[in-house]
Amino acid sequence: MIGGEAYPIRTDFRTAVRYALLVLGGDLTEEQFFSLWFPERRPENLEEALRAVGQFYHMGRPPAEGDGPTPYDLGKDAGAIFAAFRRHYGIDLSRESMHWWHFLSLLEGLITHSFRQRVGYRTADLRGRSAEERAEILRYRRMYALEGEEDLPSHLRYLEALAARARRE
Repeated sequence: MIGGEAYPIRTDFRTAVRYALLVLGGDLTEEQFFSLWFPERRPENLEEALRAVGQFYHMGRPPAEGDGPTPYDLGKDAGAIFAAFRRHYGIDLSRESMHWWHFLSLLEGLITHSFRQRVGYRTADLRGRSAEERAEILRYRRMYALEGEEDLPSHLRYLEALAARARRE
């Protein structure tokens, strides 16, 4: 939605990859931006169009402010990404058409913890673990926290309750 009006955009991962490479290279022009994203008609307000495309590009979430370096480069790692999709998912990116969000979700699945591991971090019992293990689990628990999930003070209260129960038993 731009200026209260719907504008169709290209959603294929190739469009988003081209866009990312142009932006990172500092080579994106206004004309390239509009011709890349808007196949039918272009909006008049460039600023609102950039905002809307940015929101789509980031899957409707605010851009990650990351606490480390970007884990991959869509240009430099293109061959490795291509090979990983082929090996892991059986997807030939040179032949497949895929929505950008689908591509990003699959890419994330290649470089982050599996769903099973995420659930494991969320549900891990911290009793009997070393301080280093607890710190690692809590770090990943925060990273993969679900909305409204426990924070550190809540977790400390939980540990205190466990200790009190153990003393009573």
